[in-house]
Amino acid sequence: MMMGSFCCDYKRINQHFKMYKGTTKDQSSLIAIKSKYNKIAVDEAPSTVLMEYIANYTSNFSLSITMLATQNSTCGSAINASAGEGDIDVQRSTTHYLNKFHRNGICAWTIEAEEDEVIQLLITELDMRTVVPEAGYSDSSYLEIYDGVQTDSSLLVRARSDDELLPVTSRTRLLLIVLTLNEDFGFADAYFAARYKSFNKSAILRDCGGDISGDEGVVLSPNYPANYDNLRVCEWRITVEDPFFVRMEIHDIDIGPLFAPYPCAGDSLLFTGAYPSGDSGSNFRLCGMRINDYGLVIYSVNNSMTMRFVSDWEDNGRGFNASWRKACQWPQQTTEGWIQSPGFPSSYPDNVNCLYEIQIPYYQAGYFITFTFDSFNLQEPDSKGSCIYDYLEILQVPWNNPGYVIPPEAKKVCGREPRQSLTTYFPTTLHFVTDSNITKGGFNISFVRTMAGCGENLLVGDKGFVTSPNYPGTFPPGLRCETTIRVEPGHNITLTFESFSLGYENNNCLWSMRGILEVYDKNSSGSILIGTYCGYSSPQPITSTSNEVTLVFTSSYNYFDTGFNATYVSTSALTGKYLSFLMYEVFSAVIFQVVDVLEVQFYEIV
Repeated sequence: MMMGSFCCDYKRINQHFKMYKGTTKDQSSLIAIKSKYNKIAVDEAPSTVLMEYIANYTSNFSLSITMLATQNSTCGSAINASAGEGDIDVQRSTTHYLNKFHRNGICAWTIEAEEDEVIQLLITELDMRTVVPEAGYSDSSYLEIYDGVQTDSSLLVRARSDDELLPVTSRTRLLLIVLTLNEDFGFADAYFAARYKSFNKSAILRDCGGDISGDEGVVLSPNYPANYDNLRVCEWRITVEDPFFVRMEIHDIDIGPLFAPYPCAGDSLLFTGAYPSGDSGSNFRLCGMRINDYGLVIYSVNNSMTMRFVSDWEDNGRGFNASWRKACQWPQQTTEGWIQSPGFPSSYPDNVNCLYEIQIPYYQAGYFITFTFDSFNLQEPDSKGSCIYDYLEILQVPWNNPGYVIPPEAKKVCGREPRQSLTTYFPTTLHFVTDSNITKGGFNISFVRTMAGCGENLLVGDKGFVTSPNYPGTFPPGLRCETTIRVEPGHNITLTFESFSLGYENNNCLWSMRGILEVYDKNSSGSILIGTYCGYSSPQPITSTSNEVTLVFTSSYNYFDTGFNATYVSTSALTGKYLSFLMYEVFSAVIFQVVDVLEVQFYEIV
């Protein structure tokens, strides 16, 4: 197996670069070369290889090659677990760089216990990556664990590198572990480690868990608040009425050591079909002690979720205390999606209290959310036009507000409104409330989350406004935006800042961690800098000497600063002269004439 990188002429690699088996250049000994990610790979090569590069006057080519002289990887063994506990280890070598590479191989271990015994396996490490840096985690390499023989019905686990894993407990005396390293290009960089131990079947406690349904309930670990037993296997399956969701709140948790040599490899609690508030995905694993003043909230992906609790043969703890309820709220971390009232397109129920959270990723500024009301039909407002019966309240809450960020006021809508799209600039909560009287068809609202750009680069007209990107939301990091304001020749421009929040000022804005604004005036030779601004204090009004100014806004990074909002107006260019109004009263009509007092003109009205 060979692998290398090349440059410059790689699109024509097979035309310019050739490899042959042995030392003879003929068609029968030509080796097929694959290229991907700006690299090349050769699946099979003999001990002697002839490489040929055919150059012309315009070609340019360089090549570095890594050679691994080995057959496809194989590993694994048959293990007798009756002696007690043991280890399985396929790890990266520290003595020779190439020893960690694997190629299209299968590693298999069969662990066998005595009669009337079962086996528990703790997976302490699973990391399979493609050697090609651009590829990241391997999609074609995976781990499978079977209970006894290798059949679909006996499959206990099928996992890749980023999957959440619990201790695996067999029901038979055999446990089959298969690690498949299957790369169509390059090598697999694999690391798999596990611990195992055999026990008598009666030692495994499975007398917990079960199917749960209804509107609300409590789930406790065995013996809570006393310590749970070792070798516990519990599974709860919670289901609520469709189209509602399961909202699970963890009030207390003490499950095994989080910062042990193998974090969460032993005692742990796995949620399937669920994800925590502020995250995304469909699996979530807990261990250690994760409790705070607010608890931990987990939402199901649909109307059900599964909780699986497993303890190993070593440490134990207090366990967990959790409550759940039927809910119509859930946090959305997706870039786009839709929100529907319960039961849509049928009428929504009475006495609903739902919270729909559309979140913006933590520590990422510059996003805005656009809501489109595809269908909206709630109970009408009262005689004063107030939404007090059934309504949808739209609330924007910055996730980290230092105190000077003022989000827009909450907005209540009901009846047939709104009919147009709505844009929000902070994490947004839609609060849906109904009373016990009239119900309507509800709503179907689509949303899309977008990173803001620079916006318009030319503004014309005698007045208007100019803002930083995404104002009044937070401006994005890593931008350089240039906006020119142009009015009629013979006039100048006055800029007035209504709000200004660009981050901490440092060394007269020579270096700012967040945002800098530069304002330029135009003259006959080009542009001249009027001033550089940063910090939290609004600049004094700025008046140009020409009919054109340019604002250059640069952001480095940002968490919660909202930028600036300024108005501009075109004014007369007669700078330094007095203006006055001359009034003429003719036939009871008043005529105003603006003149220069140094050149007073009189007109006779006939």
